[in-house]
Amino acid sequence: MRTLQTLAVLIVVSGIFGAFDAARAEGEHRRLLWGDTHVHTSYSFDAFLNGNQTADPDVAYRYAKGLPVIHPYNRTRVRIETPLDFLVVSDHAEFYGG
Repeated sequence: MRTLQTLAVLIVVSGIFGAFDAARAEGEHRRLLWGDTHVHTSYSFDAFLNGNQTADPDVAYRYAKGLPVIHPYNRTRVRIETPLDFLVVSDHAEFYGG
């Protein structure tokens, strides 16, 4: 009986350590990224109507890279300290072309 209990404990303990090793190995391939997934530029009618007539997608991506740009509303030079890892320009498609 004692041998069976010892064997059961060893199986449980080895399973726990195996799970920790798998989690650690998986975590080595993970990296936290910072970004913005919803940005409208002057190409989007709602941003344009709110006074953004100058910040096109190029300006948005330059800003995300940490380069200085001119703010579309108050016309001051702005720059983020730490560049973003990603940016999604999600302009509306209404009124494009034509």
